[in-house]
Amino acid sequence: GKSKPKEPPTAPEEPTTTRNKMSSSNKVFFGELFDAASGSYKSYINGQWLRSCSNKVVTITNPATRKEEFKVQACTREEIDAAYEGCTEAQKIWRQVPLWKRAEALRKVASVLREQRDTIAECLVNEIAKARKDSLSEVDRSADLIEYCAEEGIRLLSKGDFLTSDAFKGTDRTKL
Repeated sequence: GKSKPKEPPTAPEEPTTTRNKMSSSNKVFFGELFDAASGSYKSYINGQWLRSCSNKVVTITNPATRKEEFKVQACTREEIDAAYEGCTEAQKIWRQVPLWKRAEALRKVASVLREQRDTIAECLVNEIAKARKDSLSEVDRSADLIEYCAEEGIRLLSKGDFLTSDAFKGTDRTKL
């Protein structure tokens, strides 16, 4: 008789983490953020999800279970400086964007928070041991606040008032 073809070797099982508990649609959504080679999440620097050249990761442990939940990139000083400088340059461009377009971008952010509500809440549960109900509430409140800020900007514009991104300077900040 014919012999059966050999089964391909199976990959070792990933430890159970929030990443592999995600639905397939969330894995696609968050796929760009994850670096399979290091088993960690990438850093967002100057508009790109990048793997740190440090080749180091920081493990995020669930304080309630003491189990590993995530790994994130440990960036070098140079990568942190590049991210900071990129933000400074991006602000120069963002300040020129009309208020209504900024509001539109904020509404999109609020929409993504709502779409990814369960996944984001699960991250809060696992990363800081926040109760699920409170985590869901935090995601909802965050989306609501972002949307409120977008609408408040439009309201000010409709009254003829101007609100620039530099209107709320806050406190002086230094690099980390």
